[in-house]
Amino acid sequence: MSAVQKPRGRLLSRSQARRAADAPVGSIGVFIFRDVLGSSFLSRAIHLRLRPLTRADAETLAAPFAERGSPLSEDVLDALVLASGGIPAILTFGLQQLWSYDREVTTHDVTAAYKSFEEEHEEYLNDLLSALTSPRLSDAPLGVWRRIQEGPGRIARSELEAALGKPSGVLKLSVSDALRLLEAVGVVRLESSPVHDNPVVAHPIASLLNLPRRSAESSDLGTDFRRDLATLLGKLHRSSADFFRPGPRQDDAAEGKRLVPESVFAAHLGLGFELLGWHSEREAQRGAGRTDLLLRRNGRKEVVVLEVKIWGRNDYREAHRQVEGYWTEDVAAGAVVQLTDAEIPDWDQRYRRECLEPLGVTVEETPVEGSPVRARFRCTSSTSDGLAAVVDHFLLRLPRRS
Repeated sequence: MSAVQKPRGRLLSRSQARRAADAPVGSIGVFIFRDVLGSSFLSRAIHLRLRPLTRADAETLAAPFAERGSPLSEDVLDALVLASGGIPAILTFGLQQLWSYDREVTTHDVTAAYKSFEEEHEEYLNDLLSALTSPRLSDAPLGVWRRIQEGPGRIARSELEAALGKPSGVLKLSVSDALRLLEAVGVVRLESSPVHDNPVVAHPIASLLNLPRRSAESSDLGTDFRRDLATLLGKLHRSSADFFRPGPRQDDAAEGKRLVPESVFAAHLGLGFELLGWHSEREAQRGAGRTDLLLRRNGRKEVVVLEVKIWGRNDYREAHRQVEGYWTEDVAAGAVVQLTDAEIPDWDQRYRRECLEPLGVTVEETPVEGSPVRARFRCTSSTSDGLAAVVDHFLLRLPRRS
């Protein structure tokens, strides 16, 4: 059964959208009844899982845009699904926000829409997540959620049992209870039985619910930027399966799955930075074109610049020069995120040979132990007007996981 009825020629109303997402939060009540009144009370109840809306569902919901002559691009649809996680209320909110634009919608507009979602509906998000995090109910779902975020994939049931912690509050939940709650709220995708299978196969769903919130701020904007970027890249890696769409792979012509475009990754990272307390922009710098992301914080004059590239696509070898071209006296730090889904032997050394050394930049490799980042290089060069540009390059492989 679909989580919501597909509309005919119009978007879902706000009341429809809210009702569509009430069921996951309400499920905590089902567990309370079971725990207090006994399982026989619910013996005739039927478990109905409301699956997240899919990319195809998003296309159907976005049909009114095409009908009025302004269809949403493939990139925008990808960004919507990845930001919302397919949760009906959150996805339809994004569509309604974009409906107000009288120009072509961009992926950056998706970032702006979901920044406003957190501002306007913080209470909704708190209610949604309280089913997992309220100590008055149980710490068990939160512990299991954290374990899945730390290391998604095949997880021994004994590890999930340990993550449950000691029973507290009203509920005494099992591993299968916690997994069902996580799935109902829309933060975890299960690829195995929550009751029988060992190990359990589970992954975080890419969405604003699985992105971190406000980060600490120091006097060094560049240090804060690199720390928060590393955090977001870890989140990206853990939910990597969601960043693939049907199409030929980058390394061959065969049909299969390929990574979503660079603009979609930039929009998702932009949303992540917004939730961490940054302000994300796309604007022209020095007449050198538009940055993928230009980030500010708390009204400071300093900015940081980020470019996202996919290995083998477009001008991926020119990323350093692009960031260098954006450099001004106000730029406190710059970074390049280079992504691939392919297993490339000696990718770090190949990247250094092909993309950095021909530029004549000074290259320093930074240790990445304990991180999914494959390699990290700090490169120093001089701009055309004599400014010292220091750009960090992050290399990240995104596994398909399925």
